[in-house]
Amino acid sequence: MNIPRLHVARSASFNESADEVWARIGNFDDVMWMPGVVRVVNVVPGRIREVHLAGSDSSVTEELLSATETSHTFRFRDAGGLPVKDYLAVLHVHSDGDGNGNGSTVTWTAEFAALNASDEAAEQQMASWYEACLRNAGGELRAPLSLHVFVSDYKVLAATVSEWGGSTEATWPASTATLIAGETEAVLVDALITVEEGNHLASWVKSFGKKLTTVYVTHGHADHFFGLSAIMREFPDAVAVALPEIVPFAKGQLDEGFVAYWESLFPGQLPTDRRGPEPLDEAEISLEGHALRAVSVGQSDTDPSSVLYVRDLDAIVGGDVVYNGIHLWLAQTGQEERAGWNEAIDLVEALQPAWAIAGHRDPAAVSDAAPLLIGATRAYLRDFEAGVTASKTTSQLVSFMLQKYPALGNPYTLTASAAAQFDQG
Repeated sequence: MNIPRLHVARSASFNESADEVWARIGNFDDVMWMPGVVRVVNVVPGRIREVHLAGSDSSVTEELLSATETSHTFRFRDAGGLPVKDYLAVLHVHSDGDGNGNGSTVTWTAEFAALNASDEAAEQQMASWYEACLRNAGGELRAPLSLHVFVSDYKVLAATVSEWGGSTEATWPASTATLIAGETEAVLVDALITVEEGNHLASWVKSFGKKLTTVYVTHGHADHFFGLSAIMREFPDAVAVALPEIVPFAKGQLDEGFVAYWESLFPGQLPTDRRGPEPLDEAEISLEGHALRAVSVGQSDTDPSSVLYVRDLDAIVGGDVVYNGIHLWLAQTGQEERAGWNEAIDLVEALQPAWAIAGHRDPAAVSDAAPLLIGATRAYLRDFEAGVTASKTTSQLVSFMLQKYPALGNPYTLTASAAAQFDQG
């Protein structure tokens, strides 16, 4: 299924430095660089602005939520006549750095839901506005990229740890696969696990009418790549790749022992023509002139792990470094691994992404905003560590965490993670 929120992004190249460009477009109280703006009312200077456009009886009221030296994050308090709701946007200038401080790229990215319009109409109207603004600011538009997220819902497990005593069925966490699409070609990030969801994913990718060139596998857990067989049948010319350090771990999941483990969880549901990724020659995938950078982060819920950073989408895509609305899988971690996970988050945060598409995302999650998810994942790791120290049994640790996180998805993940801490002694 698709996530309930839409993502739209546009980017433009500038011959000036990032500082010069931001000096022109980075004053929240002055948006006269945008085309058609006839008046700006600073309702609360530096925080809330009311923008009036020529030929329109309505205005748009925007609130600045946070600002850095290179970005604004803002939302609509009143979208006026625009066909969107729950709108969150980030305007961000990136330095291209040619050694002399020349050259920069501006990205305008947003997530929202359509209102009184089709998804396509809402996306197109917002994208056209971003293009007009970036062009009017002096930028040269880059070919557009689009971001589409497939979420496979929670899956019932046939086998559980002995400590599971929940009144509901144990499930595997909801998982994502993400399509990054250009005008004619596309790259898929991760590929799920069962035959059914792999087939659904392949049909979904096909519906976009793009030539799939690459499937990028973020890490070696089978629930992120056993679905490759369905994808490769539908797109035989595509290549499946991962960073070289990840390939041996992924291919190890094809061994008899690991397959038996996954079969115990999903009996009769796994593909028989399983395959793994091949090594990526360079840590970058090119998509119609856009660089998709594979970033090795080391430890997440397993080690090694990676994310795909797409600057022209202002996003990191895939992987299990951050979670979204779901209990973290900590069954393969001790204190040292959890410290390493925090270091991986540091690497992601240093990229300053606006958005993070988590490999495990609750289908009803309300936002993909990276700062929100980074903060939430850090907090969960910190609280789990405190819970391990304060608890003597699995049930005590589960209760400790449920008191803090009663609404997170997939409580079975928490039980399995808690049980592993005491199994380790």
